[in-house]
Amino acid sequence: MFTANLLRDMATALPSRARQFVVMTVILWPAVARRIEVRMSAPWLTSCFHPWLEALEFFGDERGSAAMWQFLREVHLDKDARRVLAAPYSEEAFSQAVTLTLDVFEAWLSPQTHALLKVALATREFAPRVEAHQSIVDRRSSCLPRAVVYPGGHVACSPEELHFASQHCGNSSFVIPDLLGSEQFSFYSGDERNRNASGSVVELVANAAKDDVKPWMMQLHGRYFFLRHSFMHHNSYHNSAAFGKTYLQGFGANLDIKNMEYKNWDYERKQTKGGSGAIGGTDEEVLTFDGKDDDDIEGVQFAMLAKRRPELKQRLAKLRNALVDERSNDSAQLKIWRIRDLGLQAVVAVLEGHDALRMLADISQNFPSQAAALSATRVSNTIRTHGATMLNSVVRGVVPRPGTIYIGGVPMNIESPAFSVHSMMKLVRAELKCLAQLNSISPDDRVRATLLDPATLGEVETLGVSMGSKRSPRVDLLSGSKGAITYLNNLEEDARYKGWSRSVQTLLYPSWQLHAIAKNLFTVIIFVDAGTREALAAFRLVHILLDEEFPIRFGLVFMDAAKSEDATLDLSKPPTGAQIAALFSLLKNAKGVEVAWSWLRRLVDVHDELLHESQLDFISPTLGEVIDLFARIAARSPSSSRSSSNDDTKDKFNGEGRSQEDVVLRTTSTMVAKEDAWDALSPASSSHLRKYVIADVQRSQDFASMKGVSSNSFALNGQVIEGLAFQTELLPLLGEEQNRLAELVATSVLTDKTKSIYGKALLGAGKKEHLASRYSAFASKFFNSEKTFIFEAFKEQSLSWNYARPSKATRSLVSLIVDADCNTTAGKAVVEATLELADRGVVARVALLGNETSLYQQQAHSLRRSGASVGDAVVYMNGLKVDAGARKPPTTEDLRVIVDAENAVAEMLAAKIGLDEDYGANDAARDTAPWPTSAHLDLIGKARAFIGTRGQSSRDDPVAHVERILGLNSPLVIRRLSRLKRPSSGNLQAAPTESAGVVAVLDPLTEAAQRAAPVLTTLRDVVGLEVTLILVPNTELSEVPLQKYYRFALDAVESDSKTVFTSLPRSHVLTLRIDTPEAWDVQIGLADQDLDNLRCERDACGDAGSSDITIVEYKLTSLVVAGQCYDAREGRPPNGLQVELADYAQSSVADTIVMQNLGYFQLRASTPGKFALRLATGTPSAELYDIVASPPRTSLHGERSSHNALGDPDGPTLTSIDAIVADLNGETVQLRVRKKTGYEALSLLDRFQQEEVSDAEKHALTSSRDGVRAQADPSLRTRGLLGRLLSPLLSKVPAYKVEKNADAGDGAQLDTVHVFSLATGALYERFLKIMMLSVRKRTSGPVKFWLFENYLRPDFKIGAAALSKSYNFDVSYVTYKWPQWLRRQTIKQRIIWGYKILFLDVLFPLGIPKIIYVDADLIVRADLRELWTMDIGGRPYAYTPFCATRPETLGFQFWRSGYWKDHLRGRAYHISALYVVDLVKFRHLGVGDQLRALYDQLARDPNSLANLDQDLPNYAQHSIPIFSLPQEWLWYALPKTIGEAYVPFAAGVNHGALMNLRSRPRPLISATTHSTKKTSYPWPSASLMVPFSWKHGTSSMMKSSRLKRIIVVHRPVILIDAASYFRQVGFNVMSARSLLTMRRLRRSRLCTGHAISGDNFSCMASLWMAIPTN
Repeated sequence: MFTANLLRDMATALPSRARQFVVMTVILWPAVARRIEVRMSAPWLTSCFHPWLEALEFFGDERGSAAMWQFLREVHLDKDARRVLAAPYSEEAFSQAVTLTLDVFEAWLSPQTHALLKVALATREFAPRVEAHQSIVDRRSSCLPRAVVYPGGHVACSPEELHFASQHCGNSSFVIPDLLGSEQFSFYSGDERNRNASGSVVELVANAAKDDVKPWMMQLHGRYFFLRHSFMHHNSYHNSAAFGKTYLQGFGANLDIKNMEYKNWDYERKQTKGGSGAIGGTDEEVLTFDGKDDDDIEGVQFAMLAKRRPELKQRLAKLRNALVDERSNDSAQLKIWRIRDLGLQAVVAVLEGHDALRMLADISQNFPSQAAALSATRVSNTIRTHGATMLNSVVRGVVPRPGTIYIGGVPMNIESPAFSVHSMMKLVRAELKCLAQLNSISPDDRVRATLLDPATLGEVETLGVSMGSKRSPRVDLLSGSKGAITYLNNLEEDARYKGWSRSVQTLLYPSWQLHAIAKNLFTVIIFVDAGTREALAAFRLVHILLDEEFPIRFGLVFMDAAKSEDATLDLSKPPTGAQIAALFSLLKNAKGVEVAWSWLRRLVDVHDELLHESQLDFISPTLGEVIDLFARIAARSPSSSRSSSNDDTKDKFNGEGRSQEDVVLRTTSTMVAKEDAWDALSPASSSHLRKYVIADVQRSQDFASMKGVSSNSFALNGQVIEGLAFQTELLPLLGEEQNRLAELVATSVLTDKTKSIYGKALLGAGKKEHLASRYSAFASKFFNSEKTFIFEAFKEQSLSWNYARPSKATRSLVSLIVDADCNTTAGKAVVEATLELADRGVVARVALLGNETSLYQQQAHSLRRSGASVGDAVVYMNGLKVDAGARKPPTTEDLRVIVDAENAVAEMLAAKIGLDEDYGANDAARDTAPWPTSAHLDLIGKARAFIGTRGQSSRDDPVAHVERILGLNSPLVIRRLSRLKRPSSGNLQAAPTESAGVVAVLDPLTEAAQRAAPVLTTLRDVVGLEVTLILVPNTELSEVPLQKYYRFALDAVESDSKTVFTSLPRSHVLTLRIDTPEAWDVQIGLADQDLDNLRCERDACGDAGSSDITIVEYKLTSLVVAGQCYDAREGRPPNGLQVELADYAQSSVADTIVMQNLGYFQLRASTPGKFALRLATGTPSAELYDIVASPPRTSLHGERSSHNALGDPDGPTLTSIDAIVADLNGETVQLRVRKKTGYEALSLLDRFQQEEVSDAEKHALTSSRDGVRAQADPSLRTRGLLGRLLSPLLSKVPAYKVEKNADAGDGAQLDTVHVFSLATGALYERFLKIMMLSVRKRTSGPVKFWLFENYLRPDFKIGAAALSKSYNFDVSYVTYKWPQWLRRQTIKQRIIWGYKILFLDVLFPLGIPKIIYVDADLIVRADLRELWTMDIGGRPYAYTPFCATRPETLGFQFWRSGYWKDHLRGRAYHISALYVVDLVKFRHLGVGDQLRALYDQLARDPNSLANLDQDLPNYAQHSIPIFSLPQEWLWYALPKTIGEAYVPFAAGVNHGALMNLRSRPRPLISATTHSTKKTSYPWPSASLMVPFSWKHGTSSMMKSSRLKRIIVVHRPVILIDAASYFRQVGFNVMSARSLLTMRRLRRSRLCTGHAISGDNFSCMASLWMAIPTN
């Protein structure tokens, strides 16, 4: 600050010559322009014609297939344009191709859509799709362009051959094309007389940027066709000069300021030749001022000065860098009182900046350099007050938490490191496309404003048929229920609820359970077949809930699913549901509901007793036993008045000339009661008692039939749920219902004066017409699924409408478009059902699309994909798509339930829009009002489709929330930031600007602000959206909030794919890490420096020589294919299911297992394309399970469906499902499986035997595993007796194929020893090489290393490959993407620890039976095969416990006292430097699932799991027992504070198998007191050995111990520095070179697996020196 102010003052006061003198004086300060460039490359290549192909894909998505093919027909590229697109690849040529593409498409797109295209080309969003096209091109023919005619697959290499190929397409085998789901199908009608009726589909394979497709299109008259992009013959793809690297945008780069307390870098810097490499520039380029980045320093506009005085550029750059260093140093020394207001001061700086977004980016992304200057900013009282109020509102949940951007009201989390700009741009395009539809709905501004009003969408959701809600409309179960429902209790009248609150206002108080209110707020009606097992289980749970006094009113409706009756009464058979219902009716009428219910409860107890005695899964008492129990209870129970719970039963059957006694059960004795029961149940009886029970049971049956509810279902306040799974369905539904009722109370819809609480609970805020008159299983399934709205349905001009007959009773505003194939059963049934609705006047009009004109026919005729029909019938109800082509087509009543719900929405929209003003809004006026016109119905249909599309995403208005709290003029809300330079063509005239705007809720000093600033700038300056900033600062900071620099790669203006850090201070050591979208698997592709320790030495900060440029390139190695897998019948993830991904040649490219955690699985596709997801071949999974078919991935309308559809659990099976990787968001699939017939009782875990685990440990393992499984499915059931009996059959199922190799010596087969390790940074990469060589040297048989790839540099991989070849071992790399649902770590070291322990079950190929983990900084001195073959007692893993033989170290062992001592309860605390994992047991026991679930729970506390990889397995010992390895397997020095040393174990150290090389916090220290016989040592006793990197604190350590000497083991290149340092502090130093001269030690016993402690270092030094620099 002082320097800058002084220079500015002097420059202002002095004459020009003096000013020049001042500048020339200051530039003598030593400063460098430190610059770091980061790029991201993709695994596929690019060319100059790629922008054209990507623009075509974008154009097809935005404008549709017809527009795209029109574009190809009409656009003509001249020779110059084609020369640009065909030029050899270079960055300049590619930029010219992008410019040409944008210029040509500009005439075909609106200005805003053209801006979106510019962003898409800059981010390469459509490049994966183009590459996916190339990957699935049929390679049987090499001619380009070509046409492939399906079915048959005939190839035409010229347009003239196309006609011949079409004539013979039906004479070959049925071959279908592979589809990605994004193909733009077109029907080029041309001359209708030449229309081809063969049903063929043509795939036009061409490069549309180079090939002239017009002659081909002339031959496509009357055919269905689509375009397939192809560049050249596959074999020459990667060898052509026309292709270059594909560079991506959309990632974040972090430069963390390294904590220098612990220096772990490699002191040897790699020396490289040449300049700055392929990406960066020269030093001259660094000193070029472009007006961006950090050219404005301390108020000095360096760009302006450089422009005016270009001859002073070099000197100005040095001055700028000097100021940067000064500013950064000041920021690093901030006192706590200067830190407190930094959040508020950042808000002031953003408000006062010329451009708020650019100022936000500068402050947040360069905060370490800005903090000092920022701390001097004054904060007004207004901002301080508003900031405190805002922060308090966030805590209370009134204002959204910072870190969210809202695009058209749709929230998107930008705080997550996995934020995807490609997903965001999809959302932006979808929102703008949706808003553009307003132009075709109505020119009336009032109509447009109404449809955009959030209140309109809110009213739609209150109707119960919203797109966001997954619940179907409530069924009116009140009307017609008199006499059919038997209520078991009444909360408003029963005595046991008298002490409860009687005010519904209690619902407004927060509670974690149901409020105890004496009102019938929750009414559960159970439709039950009492003769079934499910009914008895339901009775048991209802009894528990009633006894526990849950505030629920229960009612019973008895049914008989069989509806059959024996001619005679067989007392030896189990009773039917009708018989139990009849006995219940008799007992209820005679003794009351309570006695009848007690009989049912006793019946359940009898069933449980029989079940316990028989040891069977289910057994029912006989009818005779049921009647006996009935008679005993009837005889001993006193007669009583009927309970108030069922008032409607009083005297309702007393009529038709019968006395009350004629229909009342006699209960004078057991025998009399039994006789009456026989009389009532006997089919031959004609008594009044028999007629009474038949009428009573029939009344319940008729009510259930009238309401459409099947047996063994229940309804909560009108919400019908099939099945009686109360635990999984009812209990969660009660919580949702309480929230709904609380909203009704808050809006005064439900009050204490409400007469019918149940009626109001049914209706809510709606009207009675909004209730469904009956339940429909088809409609319920539809409402519980994802919904699709087709706005284009009303754009069809050739629709022929059939108008319904007007009805005075009802008015319908629903239009139906039926797209059905009448040649199918389903299609014909749907057409008949819709016509019947029209005849009844339920719908306003119907349009039938016949076979010749249907959209289905026009798109692809009869093409089939994945073995399933595209669909036989689709109905569009005001644009709502209803797939009616199921195996069991919907009936008229099924469709009517959906139509009624849609009509309620249409009525509301008509009132909102104002259409009711045209023909009367009230019932009285409807008789004389005209019927809605066609224009009215079109408007309502379009409006419904529009609001339905918008309603598919949850929306919010954070600006409104803030305005309610802070008023309209809060300084924390920066409104409508428009782009600085608007294009002359203007903006899209679709809708009000605020509707398409962006709102960002940000704390300016957070990672979210760092990431959001460039994103918001692009949306404003390029796309033209208005941006509103809501700033939520932290008003009292206690520490510096950001300790890093940040850049986000997003530049659509210059299309620069690299992200650049400039003017970085040279004093900091920086660590580079990147943020990528969830689907990106990224590795380091190019790095000359240690990315963990980017530092400056002397005058250089860059890669080579005196260069100050650091160039880093990451590479996208694969795209993640993730998903969830569930058993379609059991509804939970199948434990241990193995799945794999196969390419087009059906070769497996990746495999993994399904986690129990959410059924998650993750696979990788190295390139975009179409893959097959299948069960892993040759595994138990493929033998036991089948894949259940889901709806087709792609319809022939170009719409892409999802595997989210529930489908039919008993539907057809598939061998695989498609996994299409065609964009940068990867692929997410839903895999549904079911067990094969005959294997239902078997489990994948049955093959696993736990013979060697103790009973207690076996119980701990299984109970913990079941706990995780029960978490996913609370209704978890055991396999039962049948499963245990049939488990031996699984011996026929093939197990894992264990990898083996032949030993070269004796020919015996030895298993490969698999070793796992990970490292980050150059020093640890060097350590890792040492460890690998030590393992290879001492381990017998084949060895394979599995290294975690995420943090390894390419140089290491080259060196590791050379070592593996020289020393005869294998090296493979594994990687994993941290799942978004699992709680993340933010510190790099803790992330690495997480990868070390959390994903062991999914990291390695399924064929690996065991893995040995070895820390990178260990040296192995024994044969690891001993560990490989060691019996670990049936445990899933084995660790080495910490030793306890040195008394002076016990005080530092935290697990010996406090929390850990209580938790471990005598168990050992183990170290994670070495462990063995039995992957087969580990996977079968679900240990990975348990560890992840436990971690997610513990990680909520940031202070827990201090040593994540170590604490987690030790904490879990109670449920996952650890086998303790002998302590000789790990010779380790425990950590201590700096300057103090630990000595490992005493006598046992002489036989240590491993030693540690690592510096602090676990230093390489050995205090030796030599006593081994017949051994001489090159150094005297009481000596200390340390690596040079742990030199700090040695003095105090030596003073506190009896050590007199120190031996520095390090490379000779720095030995002089090391010796000089230690001599200065008074130590005698022995050179490491002296150790290396003793070559005889290398062959002695000292360097084998049984050497004593001190000799490790001679071996280590030998190995260290043997490792090459590279």
